Parts: sequence; C-alpha cells; structure tokens
Amino acid sequence: MEFLNNGLDSIREIYLGMSIDGVKLRPDTLTIFNAPVIEYNRKSGRIGFGFHHLGPGRHEIKAWTHDPNLKQDQLPEDDTLTRYFTILDTFKLDGDGTILDTNGQFRPVEPGEYCTDFEFDNPADSTGWLFAKFPNWYQYDYSFEIATPSTTNINGARSGNNAMVTDADDDYINFDSSAAYSPLIPFKKDSCYLLSFHHNYYFEGDFNDGAQVLLSLDTGFTWKNLNRRIVDVGDTLLQQGWYNTRHVIAIEDNNKNAGWSGQSGGWVHAQTYIPSYSDAFARLAFRFASDGNYVADGWAIDDFCMRPIDPTNCFAVGLGEKELDEDQLYLGQSVPNPAVTNVEIPYYLPKSGNVYFEVTNMMGQKVREMNMSKSHGNHLMKLDVSGLGSGVYYYWIIFEGQKLSKKMIITK
Repeated sequence: MEFLNNGLDSIREIYLGMSIDGVKLRPDTLTIFNAPVIEYNRKSGRIGFGFHHLGPGRHEIKAWTHDPNLKQDQLPEDDTLTRYFTILDTFKLDGDGTILDTNGQFRPVEPGEYCTDFEFDNPADSTGWLFAKFPNWYQYDYSFEIATPSTTNINGARSGNNAMVTDADDDYINFDSSAAYSPLIPFKKDSCYLLSFHHNYYFEGDFNDGAQVLLSLDTGFTWKNLNRRIVDVGDTLLQQGWYNTRHVIAIEDNNKNAGWSGQSGGWVHAQTYIPSYSDAFARLAFRFASDGNYVADGWAIDDFCMRPIDPTNCFAVGLGEKELDEDQLYLGQSVPNPAVTNVEIPYYLPKSGNVYFEVTNMMGQKVREMNMSKSHGNHLMKLDVSGLGSGVYYYWIIFEGQKLSKKMIITK
C-alpha cells in the first residue's frame, strides 16, 4: 500500500494496517520514515504486506492508518479506504453432471462441455459468475442473482430450484444497465463453440427494455454483440430462438442493440455459435437494460451449456451472407476436396484491399502465390492444381496482417 499525507505536519512515523475479507494481513505496524519524511501532500513509497492466495469470487480489501507521529489524527474520516475486486474463474470443460435438454429429458454432460442449472450444491461453484453494472463491471449496484424466480409472470426455475434472474421476487428497476458475467472460457484457435440456454423474459413496453448476450475476448475491456446475422435478427442453421428485435431502446448504441424485448410466453430455448480465430479466454455478458418508462418481471436464465462443435459449422464453406460476421475475414474449404485438376476456394473480405494468396506443400514449400486487389464481400478463387502431385497441401490468405489457412488434398 501507499498513503498520502494531507495534513500540514510532516509524517515521521505512523501505524498502517490492511485486511482482505475481514482478515488482518498482520498486526498494525508502526512504520518509521527516517529520511525523507513524508511532507504535506506527498505520497509514501509502496509498503508491502506480503503475498496472499485468494480463490475466485468477489473480495474486499481494506487499508487504514492511525496515530501519525504517535498522535491522535485530527481528520480520521479519510484514514480508511475500502475497495472491492473480483478474481475471475475459468469454466471447467470436464463433462460433469447432468442437464435438462431441449426435449425436457435429463442427459449427462459430455466431455469437453460445460453446463450448469445454477443449483450449485457447492456454493463455491457459483463464484465464477459475476453480477455487476454494464459496462462498468467494477460497480456493484446491480440487478441479477441466483435464486428461485417468484414474480407474477416468471414463477419458478426451468429445472431444479434456481435460475439466474434479474430480481427473484420483484420487478426490475428503472434506468438499469446490469449484466451477469460468465467465468472465463478457454477458446482454442480455429474452433467452434455452441452456446445454448433456456430463458424466460417479461419486459414491458414496445422494445423499450430488453436483453442481449455479449462476448469479450480481452476479459471485458471490449464487447461484441452475439448476433450471428448481419442484415436482421433471428434464426440461421445453428442460431435458434435468437433475438426478436434489431433495437432495444434502453441499450444506447443503435448499431449494437439487437436483442430480446417483449415477452417470451414462458421458458424458451436459445442457441448460437461462436467461432474462435485464436487461442483466447472468452467471457460472456448476459446484459439487461431498462430505460425508465416501465418496470416488469425481468429476465431469468437456466440450463446453460457451452460445448465445442465441428469447426466447419463456424468457418465459411458456402459463405452464406446471413451467417457471417461482417467484420471478420473468412476462408472457406476448397471444393471439391479431394481434387484432381481444379478447385474453387470461397473467401470473404470485411472491406476492400490487397489480398495475398499462396499454396504450400507439407514441407512448407511454396507452390502457388498471387497478389490481388479485391472489393469488400464474397469472392471465389478458381485454382488449377493439375500440375501438382498427389498429397496434402495448405492454402493461405493474408489480408491486413491477418493470416488464415486450410488444408486440401490432391489425388491423381
């Protein structure tokens, strides 16, 4: 810790103390400053209290001073500082337990999958979920809790007793922007993940209040709305029950405020897919917002699952426009594969620019290359491979520093 001397007298000695979660790190210690002393409006150097191991969840840290120069402080109200912080947990993709599926049947959680019904027999398991304001998640005047919903229109969890809910026994509050933040999710490069959950929502007003799901790949500094359609909202092949409005008024950014509004009419299923372009720790935010015109029951989430699926579900093959993220570079699978004489390779550019393309063999030797200037959107590259021998090859696309590759097989 360090402290600021805001008194007129220089400080030569003072008692310092610190606690975490109400436990003193050591007895209050008299610290002596021989040279230099701490003059008015000057800070002390950092004073260590050792290393301490803490588990996931919210923690309180408190630091205090007293008896400067072994005298009673004349301004004690600024002698104590309290702050709260959260240690993020990581999903354990260990296939543990059972979950209620979309058909209302309990099934075992598969290896590599994380599922929770928010029952948490061990209370420590719930600490990975953080409830706070959005986007300032260090603020704790928030909605959301894990409890049994018991409002007029959301009465009971989908499975078990508990759900994740804005307010278990009362309407949500006006002018709210809160989120339930997931633990960190280990994403692997070139992988695809299916997010699935059931929810029950009851929002008043036509599109005034609502909810959405956001993704962060930098532990929460930036967020992206998980709408897997560019042009509109709704379903695709893997995106089901996803969003019913392009604009929730209470969410301020008109370019990013697609979500759910209105009423679900009970528990409904929602799922979408998430591509991973690099190794990263991802984090989800189940965001709720109200604009001050109405209040109602709110939003409840239950039977949450995250699991890896076949990567071809996420990465472009046919490059259907409504399943693309318009801000990402895509490289599709060559067709046909295996190939004999000619292949076609689809790709998508998020904007116009210069594209570099190359093909390498298993030894990393370059066998084809070309530079092109292409417009924003979908493209199809036709490639003559009749002069290449049988084997496995890799084709690469480089665009504005991003490099993607896929494998193709040539047979003779």
